[in-house]
Amino acid sequence: MIRQGEPRDVERVYNIVTQFIDNAKFWCIHLVDKTKAYKFISEVLPTSFIAEEGGKITGMVAGYITTYMLSEDKVYQTVFWWVDKEHKEVSLKLYNALEQACKVTGVKYLVMAHLWDESVHLERFYNMHGFRKLETHYIREIK
Repeated sequence: MIRQGEPRDVERVYNIVTQFIDNAKFWCIHLVDKTKAYKFISEVLPTSFIAEEGGKITGMVAGYITTYMLSEDKVYQTVFWWVDKEHKEVSLKLYNALEQACKVTGVKYLVMAHLWDESVHLERFYNMHGFRKLETHYIREIK
């Protein structure tokens, strides 16, 4: 079942995000403040979608609606897209739910992001759905 995120999901989503970060191979990703993370998750849940099976979250796409920096066009910016490796079939269902919600709310642009360098599977998915590469980010810790 795909459904919109709700306040009751905050703790379970926090645990998923924490596990994701703990297993990530990215030196720059870490949760510093649990209170801040809970607040952020609470803010994005109303514009997020959750895949659930038997009471267990099996996937989610989270983000927020903002406006484009140079116009008033609405933009949905993803911040987290995760699917349990044993439930990959929900990926497209999550995407379809998100795209439909964007249409209903008048979102003009959908910005998807991923943390892996050059994922062939994601690149193929994005191309199949009409996405164009926007930019690449680089990060460096200031010491």
